[in-house]
Amino acid sequence: AASPCDRERLALARSLNAEADRLAWRTDPGAFRKLAQAAAFDWGVAWRADSWPRIEAGLDRLSALARAHGFRAAVLAFPVVYQVEAEIVERSPQEALAQRAASRELPFLDLLPALRRDAGPGVFLDQCHLDARGHEVVSQAVRDFLLREGLLSPPSRPSAPAAS
Repeated sequence: AASPCDRERLALARSLNAEADRLAWRTDPGAFRKLAQAAAFDWGVAWRADSWPRIEAGLDRLSALARAHGFRAAVLAFPVVYQVEAEIVERSPQEALAQRAASRELPFLDLLPALRRDAGPGVFLDQCHLDARGHEVVSQAVRDFLLREGLLSPPSRPSAPAAS
């Protein structure tokens, strides 16, 4: 039997899907924002101004830990299905996060362009979980980003066998 929490999540997902079916979120920025508002306690939290102080505190903590322990950190923004499948480009959370990451000198990767360009519609299993093709696109984008930012060493070539 489903737990009360699972039943609540399922009801929320059904409600959100009904709202998505009702709104012209693919072409209308205002409708997209209404959909994000309807999902305010799920993925829509990224569109809520009152979320940013907590996010900023997390970024500050990440920066402090990186300095204290000598590692380089990075920030990645993962879009939701509606951002990838819309005809309009709605990336205000990514822009806000990029600005906050830059002010803390944290490298930033927005996965929205890669998913729109290389994966396209149909790669999400639900609002935020990808299928195998989506994971392939994300893994390549993250790998390229980490190499570009010097956060990942390129694979070393095997040495040639010694001549005898």
